[in-house]
Amino acid sequence: MDSKTFAYHPGNNEQKDRLADLQIALNDMLEVIIDTVPEGRYQQLAIDDLERAGAMAAKGIFKYDDGSARRAEE
Repeated sequence: MDSKTFAYHPGNNEQKDRLADLQIALNDMLEVIIDTVPEGRYQQLAIDDLERAGAMAAKGIFKYDDGSARRAEE
């Protein structure tokens, strides 16, 4: 694993655009979950899983599979 794995690496414009698109889609899905799933355990689990999916997708935008950062100059 890259020694700079946990360091901050600012994304390039393409990565930032991808992240913005992802955030829009996640917020849309969050609204669907809140509007359609009754409050309670299953709604919260769905929201938790959505949050986890968003975090992993965002990580995929900025990192390689080995955990090393996709550098802004790439």
